[in-house]
Amino acid sequence: MVAAQAINFLAIPLLSRLYTPVDFADFGVFIALSSIAAVAVTLRYDAVIQLPKSDGESGAVLAACIVLAFGGGLILMALASATPWEALVPEEYARLKSWLVIALGAGSVSACLNGLYAMLNRRQRFEAIASLRVLQAFCISAAAIIFGMWRLESGLLFAQVLAISVMAALCWREIAKLDVSFGRHDVIAAVRKHRSAPKFLLPAALLDVVTQQLPLLLIVALFDANLAGQFSMAWRVMALPTAVVGAAVGQVFYQRFAALWPDAAAGRRLVIRSWTHLFALGLLPSLVVVLFGTTLFEVVLGPQWSEAGALAGLLSPMLLAMFVSSATSSAYIVLGLERQTLFFSAAFLIYRSAAMIVGAYYESILVSIVCWSVCEIVAILIYNLIMLRVMRRYEVD
Repeated sequence: MVAAQAINFLAIPLLSRLYTPVDFADFGVFIALSSIAAVAVTLRYDAVIQLPKSDGESGAVLAACIVLAFGGGLILMALASATPWEALVPEEYARLKSWLVIALGAGSVSACLNGLYAMLNRRQRFEAIASLRVLQAFCISAAAIIFGMWRLESGLLFAQVLAISVMAALCWREIAKLDVSFGRHDVIAAVRKHRSAPKFLLPAALLDVVTQQLPLLLIVALFDANLAGQFSMAWRVMALPTAVVGAAVGQVFYQRFAALWPDAAAGRRLVIRSWTHLFALGLLPSLVVVLFGTTLFEVVLGPQWSEAGALAGLLSPMLLAMFVSSATSSAYIVLGLERQTLFFSAAFLIYRSAAMIVGAYYESILVSIVCWSVCEIVAILIYNLIMLRVMRRYEVD
């Protein structure tokens, strides 16, 4: 995971000089649409692949995921092809219309890939997963660089489609090595047995993925493609290291917190200690970006990315809060606070939309980012105060 993200991160200075902000905006919209489609088409059956006790039943769930992914993908692609986008989409976004169908198809392939990775994870093929993740990152970056040097239009999008298609084929080859047997009736039985996935897991997952992709989509719709590309680059540079470190720390925290619980006092000390260490780790880089973000982006990525540096400076406090909080968010699962998580997901969707609309009213993306950041930090504080309050209640009891 770390090696794969490192490849993505190291490729950014090259890609930033080969592609324009508009190219990155198109790529961001493409990824957003394919990500939403990838969650929708499998009805979240991919999330329950690891639950069955038998490998046969798990294989049946995987088969259902693949059938749903391709069937759902074809339906979405047909609907997208039949929709009169000329009447619905502003003319300046005409370049995105031709890619919509392909984005939905890519989402279908990504959904299959997620299911295949889940099966490999179930069978504890961790080395294969790590190798495939690294290869996937290398393929995407290498293809994007080569296509950029060839001046191929939409090279970033072609690279994504090529890489996920190759990885799906390689993952399928790894799955074929496993001894898994099931019949058509087993697939139908597995779908019925795990019908809670589309009922309960799908709405929450769709809400999460839409919320994550919403800022970029709204910036494209309410501002312009250049600003969307600048935001996409700022978010990519700032969020990548945060996600890698946060995920690594989060895995360790989850194990330790689950082992300590229901010792509420020890759990609370672990949470506070984790926050302290993460804040100390992230404070200096955040301050550097706040003070020198524009200059850093111009030097490292090129002069055309100065606006991305300014946006990164505004995003830094919010991303620091996310960095500190996200690593300990698994405590909500241990504490049984999943319903509260769904409430916060809905709140994220509302205030992120509102922040972008307010910025559009004042014709300033900076206003949008500031409003979003303030709301996000307040929500994170409330989120963690609720967690501490529940732990204190257990401690008193």
